Amino acid sequence: MPQFNPTTMALIACMLASGVTTTILAKYQDMQCIRACSDPDPARRVYFQQPLFQTIQMFTGEMGCWLVILLRRRAPTTVPDSRPRAPLRGRRLLLLALPAMCDITSSTLLNASLFFVSASIYQMSRGTLVLFVALLAVLVRRRTLGARRWVALWVVVVGVGIVGVAGARSVKATGTATVMEVGPALKVVLGMLLIATAQLFTAGLFTLEEYILERYSLEALKVVGWEGLFGFSISLAGAVLFHFAIGGAGDAVEGWREMRAHRAVAMSSIAIIVATGCFNFVGITVARRVSATARSTVDCGRTLGVWMVSLLLRWESFKLLQAAGFLVLVGGLMLFSGVVGAPDVAKEEAAPLLEERAEEVRD
Repeated sequence: MPQFNPTTMALIACMLASGVTTTILAKYQDMQCIRACSDPDPARRVYFQQPLFQTIQMFTGEMGCWLVILLRRRAPTTVPDSRPRAPLRGRRLLLLALPAMCDITSSTLLNASLFFVSASIYQMSRGTLVLFVALLAVLVRRRTLGARRWVALWVVVVGVGIVGVAGARSVKATGTATVMEVGPALKVVLGMLLIATAQLFTAGLFTLEEYILERYSLEALKVVGWEGLFGFSISLAGAVLFHFAIGGAGDAVEGWREMRAHRAVAMSSIAIIVATGCFNFVGITVARRVSATARSTVDCGRTLGVWMVSLLLRWESFKLLQAAGFLVLVGGLMLFSGVVGAPDVAKEEAAPLLEERAEEVRD
């Protein structure tokens, strides 16, 4: 039974704040002009658009989990489990490089999608993750879902579709600081396709993690730390190869130079790293204290928080159709997680990742 004491509520507030901060700051970085900023023609201005560099930022934040691990050396290295599992150590740790590669692809695509859609549409569209996780659970892991959850998945798809239509119908975002305008429709469609593809890789990440952690035991914080280390190393190596082989847009080495030359980019990079580290650590702690349904509610609160901050900053305008889509999306997620609606009469064999993924929370 979850206990919502003051400590838990403070952790939830910290999780919401850090989760909102990562999305808002990522969008803020994309809005920073780095060259030809005084050109009267906005089309000639060059903005900070480095999705791979932003992915490296995220993995740097995840590696911050090692600081917590080192500060509490006496903590158990494995999560108490009723099923005997071999410890995940030595060469077996290389297995975590597989989900890390999925994370690299997913995060880079998500960062690129922010060039084309607003922060709120970006965050709302990430609700499609539950769809892909469920599909992989059924197709790959041979799980079964009841009728209620299938209905909920369709409701989620409809909600995200309405959000996308709302973005496509909006000709431009309001506010003097907006860089990537919401519209024309093709940009929104492209952005949402990138998000959907990214969420498919994220679902693959969760499926691989489940497969590995069903067989081997490792503390959740160390899972995040090792994947952060693998992800950082692979991303950095890929960035160097990309720099010498191709270069141009998406060159993380050039992104490093741009960060050093522009204070706003540098400060936001540091803030993103700190916020990502806080989100992962606090998320794991919260996941052990509250139920799956409560975590679903917190996720919806994060989406609402991103939307509210974007409106307050005047990066976008309020759209009634988008609000309707958000409500439909939230309804689908709540129905899926069991917050609303009667449980299925038929017994479900749901994947642990769908309900009981208390060990790990992802940015």
